[in-house]
Order: sequence, then C-alpha cells, then structure tokens
Amino acid sequence: MSNGSTSPPPMSYWSGYDLLWGLRGPGPTRRTTIDRAQIVDVATNIADTHGLAAVSMRSVAAVLGTSPMSLYRHVPDKDALVSMMVDAAIAHSSRAANDDALPEGWRERLRYIAGSTWRLCRRHRWFPEASMVRPPITPSGMAGFERALAIFDDFDIDIGTKAMFVGAVYSGVVASALNATIEETARAQVQMTEAEVFAAGAPFIDQVMASGDFPRVAAFIAEARHLDSEAEMWAGVDLILDGIAARLLACGGLPQRPSVQR
Repeated sequence: MSNGSTSPPPMSYWSGYDLLWGLRGPGPTRRTTIDRAQIVDVATNIADTHGLAAVSMRSVAAVLGTSPMSLYRHVPDKDALVSMMVDAAIAHSSRAANDDALPEGWRERLRYIAGSTWRLCRRHRWFPEASMVRPPITPSGMAGFERALAIFDDFDIDIGTKAMFVGAVYSGVVASALNATIEETARAQVQMTEAEVFAAGAPFIDQVMASGDFPRVAAFIAEARHLDSEAEMWAGVDLILDGIAARLLACGGLPQRPSVQR
C-alpha cells in the first residue's frame, strides 16, 4: 500500500554524483596501486575504442591488471563510472577551451561553445548518449553551464530565458553529434561507405524524382547542396542563433554587434 509519499528515483540514476560532489567519501581505504582517476581514464579509452557497451568493471579491471572487486573500493558500480566519465570528459574539454580566447559578442561566444561541444562529442562518440542518460549535473558540467549563462549578463532577460538560449544550442549540437554517430555505426555494421549507401538508394531516389508526386522534394534533391554532419550542425546552430537574436530584440535586449575577426 502506498503511504502517499513520492518514491525517490533509483539510486543507479544518480550513482556516483554523491562522490563527485563530495557528499560522501570513498569506502574503507586499503593500499592499492590504482585510483579513481585511472579507472575513469581506462574506462574512457575503452568507450572511445569499442563503445560504451564495452565498459564494465571487468573490462576495466582487465586493462589495469587487477580484479573487478578492487575497483569497487573507488567506484561503486558501472553507473557511477559512467557519471564520472561524463564529468571527466567535460572537464577535459573545458581545460582545452581557454576562456581568455573567447571572442567578443554573445553570438560568437555561443558559436565557440557549440564548436567546443561538437569536438567533445566527436572525440568521445559515446558522450551524447551517456550525457542524455546521465544528466551532466556534475561539478564540471555545472561550471560550464555557469560560464555559458554569463554570456547574457549584459541583457535584461530572466534567467530562464538565458538557460533556454544556452540549452537550445547545446542540445542541438549534441543531437547532431548523436545522429552522426548513429549513421556511422549503421554504415560500419553493413560495411558501406556513405557514397555506397547513397548509390544503393539511387533507384528509390530516382523513383521519387520521376513520379511527379513530390515536386518540392524532387527540387530539394536536385538543387540542395549536400552537407556533411559538421556542416549540418553549424547550419542548425546558426538558425538557432538567428532565433535568439530575434527573441532578444523582441524582449527589448540589444544584441551586441559581431566582433571583427582578425
């Protein structure tokens, strides 16, 4: 029988966050030759090479030359390990992005963040999926979010709107990266290049063009320029930025003029 209280989310959903935020210390310590940072680094390398599904306490222990049980002294379970991988990937990306090199202007800064996020997602193909399942409410994730929100400090808009602007760009880039990874994985599974996939689909495309039933689609196929995954991402980001610019004007905010690239 329910007591009317709301059940807390499964601990596995937030596993590892208490350690990341220092809400509890590690378990009983013993002399070991490994530490948490090494475990996270090895797990990240495995995910980068073989995918997130290949990461397990056993696979990490095998690389480190130790037993899976020895890892539990540092990381409580795989869910916690993935949370730590997400945080470490964001931290590495933030260190690679020198804040002193940020361009002037809200639009240029959001584009800078978009580029940094894209590189993070393409360096770690597993990151988009992992960060959607494991919310990046981690120390590194929140530090990045704080810096991004500061982009709009000079505008008289509420914090929810600022977060919506930042979130739209971030989510658009992550979704684009996830789509690119899914397409690459599918082509790898059938052992076909992108050109071979399009060549195999030519009869169906020709049917669309010849049927006369889809004139607008046919015009798009005939006239649109093919964009690779990164170019598509940037096209989407610029559309989002145009929308932000319009919203800023509607809110009475005055967008800063784009800086001149030197």
